[in-house]
Amino acid sequence: MLAQMHHFGPWQIPTHVTHCLCPDGRRRYVRLTTIAPDTFFSHPGQVKYKGRTVSGFITGYETDTGEADIKFRPYLYGKNGHLFNEEA
Repeated sequence: MLAQMHHFGPWQIPTHVTHCLCPDGRRRYVRLTTIAPDTFFSHPGQVKYKGRTVSGFITGYETDTGEADIKFRPYLYGKNGHLFNEEA
């Protein structure tokens, strides 16, 4: 299942993403942390991993089949950003 971004209110403010692809290959719920995105290509967010909150951002990408999807990338310098790298 591909990721879905959910919006709220008449101004369609993005609030969260479901089924977002994480670096470990699993799909998780991502809570978006600001109303306005950082750049045109990314939006700050948080994901729960091993009972801890990992800060990072979401960005869009194209799958092998040509479909649009959303991927979570942790900030390595941010809160618990090192957790995804411990598995590798």
